[in-house]
Amino acid sequence: MKLAILSNVNLDFVVRLVGQHHDVCPAEGYGNPLGRLLNPGDSLYTAGADTVFLLPDLDELTAGRGEADARAEIEALFAGLTQALRPGIQYGVSDVWHRTAALAPTDDFTREHLDACYLQALEALCTAHRNVHRIPLAAALAKGKDPYSDQMWYSGKIPFSLEGNRLAADAVEAALTALNRTPKKVLALDLDNTLWGGIVGEAGPQGITLSEDHAGAAYRDVQRAALAMQRQGVLLVLCSKNNEADALEAIRHNPYMVLQEADFAARRINWAPKADNLRELANELNLGLDSFVFVDDSPTERAAVAAQLPQVTVPDFPDRVELLPGWMAVLYDQWFRPARTTDEDRAKTAQYRENHARAELEKTLSYDEFLQSLDIRLTRVDPAGDAARDRLFQMLQKTNQFNLTTHRYTRQELDALLAKGWPVYLYQAADRFGRYGIVAAAIVDTDGPVPVVCDFLMSCRIMGKQIENFILDRIETDLAAAGHTRLEALYRPTAKNAPVAHLYESLGYTPAGTRDDARCYTLTLRDKPPRPYHVTEEDPQ
Repeated sequence: MKLAILSNVNLDFVVRLVGQHHDVCPAEGYGNPLGRLLNPGDSLYTAGADTVFLLPDLDELTAGRGEADARAEIEALFAGLTQALRPGIQYGVSDVWHRTAALAPTDDFTREHLDACYLQALEALCTAHRNVHRIPLAAALAKGKDPYSDQMWYSGKIPFSLEGNRLAADAVEAALTALNRTPKKVLALDLDNTLWGGIVGEAGPQGITLSEDHAGAAYRDVQRAALAMQRQGVLLVLCSKNNEADALEAIRHNPYMVLQEADFAARRINWAPKADNLRELANELNLGLDSFVFVDDSPTERAAVAAQLPQVTVPDFPDRVELLPGWMAVLYDQWFRPARTTDEDRAKTAQYRENHARAELEKTLSYDEFLQSLDIRLTRVDPAGDAARDRLFQMLQKTNQFNLTTHRYTRQELDALLAKGWPVYLYQAADRFGRYGIVAAAIVDTDGPVPVVCDFLMSCRIMGKQIENFILDRIETDLAAAGHTRLEALYRPTAKNAPVAHLYESLGYTPAGTRDDARCYTLTLRDKPPRPYHVTEEDPQ
């Protein structure tokens, strides 16, 4: 990844700080970021920048202008940026940060109107272009005591103090991380002195510290932060040493509870070791322990989990209750915040609760009867759509167990792959209990004389339902209809995809050596065997 940082003010120090850890294009002055973006011969393009961050100073952009002219400048900035966007490049644009009040409009409402104008234009740009992302620079700078410097400004149009430059660099690095990392999935929460104050078994469901005042308000804000995370796709689970009846009584009937039972994807409230409970929770959710972050006020419990389950992230816990809400926000930024939240993320908790209902039904029926009763329906999705492409990228980054090759494409690599026009089998699923969202994908390399299934992956939420049989059958049928006589498929072993190690053999493929450290399998299409599945394909609406 090569990054370019542009601004209408001097951010040379920020560029240098970020450049200590990342490949950053050298700073080349400031004041005309749009001119650089619109110039195809600019050095950021010749250097091969695949990520561009724009951090404009709104005060500088609108200085000395009335509200109408200032709005026109903001509109011109975003119109020019829209014109400059290129496929294959990821863009980040900072939100509103205010260097100084010295030249701000005397009418406070004017500044608020301009802030709103800028933020609305930024939201519209991010919504319209999936390769544009907001950088929360204002919140990062607000963490400092004195992030701006008049001395630095008037000596070289440098907006930030030494502290501010470091905070801005941290915000840039956090945004880079969010673009390319695989976020954690599960926040495992203790109850006593974590989601509320006190011990519910001693104080009673109404006697715990939870209110709108003092320490009780801090705990309530912790719950609000957790709920906000859940609404962005983080799975909340409970892992508490308690009598379950007492804990549930508090959750259900304490009037100050923000989090309700339905907000948790799963729970273990008992007296068993927490490491054992986390293992059970991971099995129930069909997720790896490395996707968990464990939050507990007890140093002993944290140490035990860290020692027994090194895959689990165990952060230190604040020593004062008033620090908890802000710490939760940092926790989200550090481990969970994605570059963009998808609809599947927002529906994740409901989907896992539906999975629990499916599991209960499965206990009462034979396997075949269970699959028939589910009424599974698949709909193929065009990956060219922005939302579908985002979800495909997310699946390629995060899916581990049912992932035959575990290619971790960058966004630029995925865009280039899709531009080839290879067949992409992207499916959303639903059954009698609800919708899973987009949960399966297969990509077929058709460049050579024999097509190759180079990627085949499914969400762990739909494993074990014979959906893979249907998808592979559809691929084979389509390729045979296109005149192909043979199909190859790849499996690259990893530490996590052992569940699909023998998938292709089980579906009638023959081992055919290795290719690029992957096992290769082949099938003569006219000899493809019949395979069981209870799936209906629906036409896209």
